[in-house]
Amino acid sequence: MREGLASLWRERRWAMYDRPPITRWVAGRMVLTGDAAHPMLQYLAQGACQAGEDAHALAGHAERLGERDLALKEYESDRTARTVRVVAPAVTR
Repeated sequence: MREGLASLWRERRWAMYDRPPITRWVAGRMVLTGDAAHPMLQYLAQGACQAGEDAHALAGHAERLGERDLALKEYESDRTARTVRVVAPAVTR
């Protein structure tokens, strides 16, 4: 343990940023997914999982509905409700 402590990078600090969930992820044909839509602090280890869920949900809505604008609207509604439940406990105030 003592030998290992000497190898730690004590001078390096990693900033951790978060923000409360947003409700608008779609603007025209531009769609936010993953951390762009709902950033999380790293200690929850959920950022990549949520990005995967976003992609799955967006593809599912697009395939099921076929019409782009409706699919984007459904995606935004579906995912914002879900990610608020996941992100809210990790947001620092």
